[in-house]
Amino acid sequence: MKLNAPNATATSGSSPFTTSCTKTRADDPLGVCSVYHRGEPVITCPVRFREDWLIVNDASEFFFESGTKWTSLGEVRLKNKAGGPIGNIDYVLVSYDDRGRVLEFASLEVQADYLVTGDPDLFILQTVNTTQIVTMAEFLAMLS
Repeated sequence: MKLNAPNATATSGSSPFTTSCTKTRADDPLGVCSVYHRGEPVITCPVRFREDWLIVNDASEFFFESGTKWTSLGEVRLKNKAGGPIGNIDYVLVSYDDRGRVLEFASLEVQADYLVTGDPDLFILQTVNTTQIVTMAEFLAMLS
């Protein structure tokens, strides 16, 4: 996915990277789709996980056998027992048979835990929402 140059900021209520922000609420906007550094945005937007839908395709290979017919649904609303909203599932993958009947489904939640960068000016922030900003060396040390 090629992201266009920003034309707004998250705090203005619109996204500089997509036409519809998935992580905002009118009463409590997150405003963490990007961090501006030297006049340019550094992307922290969860939309980046949608690039070529690789994450959904990879998940389908994990959840379903090869050759399975499947589709995905995004931002599926969950309701409580009384029918009230309790949140959304980022993606639900659904396998189906030749007649369109659901055989299996899998839920997929997507979240970035780290923003890996070599830019020392970003380290001042330490975190963006709950995403830690770390160097490559710090990130690799966490993996070992």
